Amino acid sequence: MRGSEEKVSGLFSKKSPDTFSWPMWEARNLAIAARIRAESASHPGGKVLVLIGASHRLFIEAYLATMMDVRIVPLTQNLGGAAPPKSR
Repeated sequence: MRGSEEKVSGLFSKKSPDTFSWPMWEARNLAIAARIRAESASHPGGKVLVLIGASHRLFIEAYLATMMDVRIVPLTQNLGGAAPPKSR
C-alpha cells in the first residue's frame, strides 16, 4: 500500500513518537472500513475476503455490521465448517 508508512507514523504525536493518537487510530480504521465497503459495493451479492490485523478487526467488524447489505461471516463457515489446523 503506497504511503502506509506515513499513515502509520501519523498515528503518533509529532511531539513524542511514544504518544499514541486515538483519533488518528479511529480515522485509520474508518478509512480501512470505507475501502472494504467500496470494494464490496463493486461485487453486489458476492463475497469479499478481508485479511486484517487483529487490532483492527473488532472496530472494522462493528462498523461494517451497521451496513444493511453486509454480512460478516467467519472464514471457517466459508470453508465448509472445517476447523483450522492445530499447531504442534
